Amino acid sequence: MEAVKTRVEKELIKATNDLDQSLLRKMQGDLYRCAAACCDNTTTSIEDKQNCIQNCSSPLQRAETFIDGQLTNYAERVQRCFMDCQDKARDKVTPNSSEADMKVLKMGMETCAAMCADKLLPILSDFTKKMKETIKKENYE
Repeated sequence: MEAVKTRVEKELIKATNDLDQSLLRKMQGDLYRCAAACCDNTTTSIEDKQNCIQNCSSPLQRAETFIDGQLTNYAERVQRCFMDCQDKARDKVTPNSSEADMKVLKMGMETCAAMCADKLLPILSDFTKKMKETIKKENYE
């Protein structure tokens, strides 16, 4: 089960890095350049400067919030599948279950979890692509 969880975590990290490198870093650079321009303007009030900086950070904050929510939803989907596997195994446990029975149930649970990963990991790349498209379409940038 741990190997399957590690596999899923690695793919989530890969997707997060992809989103960071392909979208968020540019947005971060834009934020800092924009904020620097706000600070370079010596004719504005402190409040106007702060509002300017806040406006600069808004696209990145919205994009990060969107991505965090989407990745959380995906992780919860994987977790629900894993929990279903655990529930199915627990439902088969009886007071008379032997140690050998428990090993078989554990193997069945691990096979089920691997099937969850096999089913849901291929979706992650499409999911990441849709997030990128949404961020570009919604003009977060």
